[in-house]
Amino acid sequence: MNSIRSAGAGVFLSFVLAANLFAGRFADVFLPKINENILAGGVFLVADNEKILECEAAGFADIAARKPMREDALFWIASMTKSFTAVALMTLVDEGKLSLDDPVSKFIPEFAKPQRIVPEKKKTTTPAPAAAPKTSAANTNNAAKPAPAPASGTNPPAQKPRAQIIYNRVPLTVRHLLSHTSGLRGENPLWVSGLTNDIFPLADYVPLYAGRALIFRAGTGYRYSDANINVAGRIIEIVSGRSYGDFVRERVLEPLGLADTSFRPAGDQLARLAKTYNSDPAKSRLDVCRISLFFYPLDDRENRHPIPASGLFSTARDVAVFGQMLLNKGVHKGRRILSEKAVAEMTRAQTPPAVKAKYGLGLGLYEENSFGHGGLYSTAFRVWPEHNRVTVYMTQRRKPDGDNESAKIHSALRALVIPQKKKPEENAAAKTEPETGEP
Repeated sequence: MNSIRSAGAGVFLSFVLAANLFAGRFADVFLPKINENILAGGVFLVADNEKILECEAAGFADIAARKPMREDALFWIASMTKSFTAVALMTLVDEGKLSLDDPVSKFIPEFAKPQRIVPEKKKTTTPAPAAAPKTSAANTNNAAKPAPAPASGTNPPAQKPRAQIIYNRVPLTVRHLLSHTSGLRGENPLWVSGLTNDIFPLADYVPLYAGRALIFRAGTGYRYSDANINVAGRIIEIVSGRSYGDFVRERVLEPLGLADTSFRPAGDQLARLAKTYNSDPAKSRLDVCRISLFFYPLDDRENRHPIPASGLFSTARDVAVFGQMLLNKGVHKGRRILSEKAVAEMTRAQTPPAVKAKYGLGLGLYEENSFGHGGLYSTAFRVWPEHNRVTVYMTQRRKPDGDNESAKIHSALRALVIPQKKKPEENAAAKTEPETGEP
């Protein structure tokens, strides 16, 4: 009999509901990893530009409660939120209310002052010091002695020259933000241990990013950073006169009919929310965890504020509809959400040619002209224009650094519905860097 171990308790739960938990070709891909405690469960969906073609759920939404995963389960989609924020901002570009090449300082004056450039230090391994030679009583007189002090009147050792302070003289633009080419670092400037990111309104912390050093001169590199999209979210508020959360709801979620996509899941949505797990493949265990970015309860409308870079919860079907709109070049059920020009701009490479990672505007760019985004807890969507397909992969697994188990599962599922034109190793070389959120 197949079994899975409960997080924390270490007991085993038998698959008494096996017939309902696993049925279909997608579920068959999930099953081995569920049995190995790599993940609790998941949903995989494939659609064309008009309809859902297949959707299957496998495993558990809550291991301890023996709650089966459902196709309408809700997931924290984390950095996939960046794509929704980019679409919302591009509606303002379509209306001529701002330009992608507008300087950020036009909307947030704090960015008018040039920021210092302090490159990130490369991680280096310091070799262990060589062991001192052993000495004995017989040869202590021959042991190495300290070097004598400089003779009186000699010149002291030369002082190291002070590092030159370099400033960014290129204005940060809206385009730099959406393409992660601004050089901004990612940490919330107001975050301190014990506080969550969502308790701060955007107006309180976004201007503080302007006082922090950049990693490189704007437009010359790529550094995936939540700061970029949070600043973009604040620009949406300033230009539209609406709160960021209300604007996204009015311009993106409601027009697309995404009733299960929310920054603050409530009621029945909370009942369908899949548990989040830390995964430790080395110990073959899953541990239930809270999302550290968020203040609880999640439906608290007074203390929680939407985070443009990572705040949304959604379902596989809602994400598929969002992907269909992009596949249809900005149109959903005959209604235009974005101009075709805006979608084309979002889905072309905006990163410098020398940068390996290819990123558009709020979208990662992948093999065979596909595009999409992933999230921290192993969620992802892809749009495949050449195949007229949208694929959505949803789990709630916080992967350890360097772990690629989720990537293997996602790749195996995609291979069932997207014909492979290249060898897997060639496809891997065409992907963006893992930090774009793609599992």
